[in-house]
Amino acid sequence: MESALAALGLPTGRVDGVVNKYTRRAVCVYRDLNGLGASRRNPSATLTAQITSSTELPLLPRRLFGVKALVNRTCQAAYVTNNAGVIVRVLPVSTGKDNGFHATRTGFKR
Repeated sequence: MESALAALGLPTGRVDGVVNKYTRRAVCVYRDLNGLGASRRNPSATLTAQITSSTELPLLPRRLFGVKALVNRTCQAAYVTNNAGVIVRVLPVSTGKDNGFHATRTGFKR
């Protein structure tokens, strides 16, 4: 599964067969991009089979075409895109806490 996630360009960390926080981040991104709801839970056998049979990431929803970067706070990942809805890179990020001065703002920003 980690090899399949890495082949899709998702940040898995070292591919070593151990499901760790990096693997869970990549699974979270996979879930989010495939409309399965972002979650860092360990994958089920069904999801693992789906991941290993995937050959490419889906396009973003049409309403997001033209958006250059998206941040998913649940997955702690940023999606870099082109104007056609294609995800060209997924990067690990660390967002600010939900309270206080360093909170990561939500919504669309310029």
